[in-house]
Amino acid sequence: MSKEAAAMCYSYRDRRMEEEARKEMWVREERKRRQRQKDEKRRPAEKYRELVRA
Repeated sequence: MSKEAAAMCYSYRDRRMEEEARKEMWVREERKRRQRQKDEKRRPAEKYRELVRA
């Protein structure tokens, strides 16, 4: 019984750790995606500024 309980505890902890890792990865991807969107929004203005300078 104790072995089974320990195995259950271990698998539960593993599952929790996997969930945390997955969530962290998703958050990172989301941040990258938002940054990319910001960059895409900013680019036309930068191009315009370069044209004005030249």
